[in-house]
Amino acid sequence: MRGFELRALPTRAISKNRAEMTTARPVFNLPKLVAEFPEQRVVVVAPHMDDEAIGCGGTVLCHHKAGAQITTVFLTNGEVGRPCSAEPHVRHDEARRVASYLKMEPPRFLDGPDTALTATEELVTALAHHLDDLAPDLIYAPWIGDAHRDHVMANALLAGVAPLLVDTDTNTLRVRAYEVWSPLPANISVDITTQMNRKLQAMQMYQSQFVAHDPAPLVGLNRYRSMGVGGPATTHVECFHEATWPDYLRHIEATL
Repeated sequence: MRGFELRALPTRAISKNRAEMTTARPVFNLPKLVAEFPEQRVVVVAPHMDDEAIGCGGTVLCHHKAGAQITTVFLTNGEVGRPCSAEPHVRHDEARRVASYLKMEPPRFLDGPDTALTATEELVTALAHHLDDLAPDLIYAPWIGDAHRDHVMANALLAGVAPLLVDTDTNTLRVRAYEVWSPLPANISVDITTQMNRKLQAMQMYQSQFVAHDPAPLVGLNRYRSMGVGGPATTHVECFHEATWPDYLRHIEATL
């Protein structure tokens, strides 16, 4: 058999700067673990009754333990539910029970059209009124890239209040996007291991919705998010994308 010669494959030169950048890059780029909750007034903006429990139910309990006042503002009437529709008063009653269970203030309801939410002048004005009344340090809202249209439009509504806010300090205000239907590119995380059982109970209090009867996929997301976060004792984590109010507005304007 005729022999053959092994030849070195050509290599592409790497610049010194690129080599240094590659070396300096961390092996894992995991979201920062939040250990302190100094915020005193927290608002959760939720399109539907159950989004608040799914997206940040465990973190809400962390805020309560730290002494914060937490209030959810629901944007729609929730009448188009899964697996079946439910009367708005049923959804309202469930939301009130969950708010009490999660140590939150009584929720507020804008009663916009479910599955057809839009940033109307009426809804934007109403949301601005509630935010000024509550004067939050921190707002939780659905991720702009979420698969549900109402969750996307919730961001149009929230961004629309910017010129109307009077009593809210937007210089220090931050927004944390939470996950429901779609994972997000997280930059912060919260260990909810000790809060997970109560979060699960809260989700199951929404008896009119699928989350009460099949919470496993959502629990699985929190379990997956714990990978590499904290230590061996950390089993469940909620993840968020945090931004300052000006950065949030710029992102929404560029995305919508």
